[in-house]
Amino acid sequence: MPTFDEVFLNSIRELRASHEEALIGGSIKSMESYKQICGFLQGLDAAEAEYKRIVSAVDGDDSL
Repeated sequence: MPTFDEVFLNSIRELRASHEEALIGGSIKSMESYKQICGFLQGLDAAEAEYKRIVSAVDGDDSL
């Protein structure tokens, strides 16, 4: 059975991949949509980094 960490981080990675595909695939029709997707990707990056930082702090490992 997968752990919460695995499920959560995999979900973030899947969201990132689907939005990156939209950028790469050329399906973005406006600059507004482009900016929105870029902001969403930045938010995912921040969420993943913060989650890892919190887990590391709880586990007592400050290396991340």
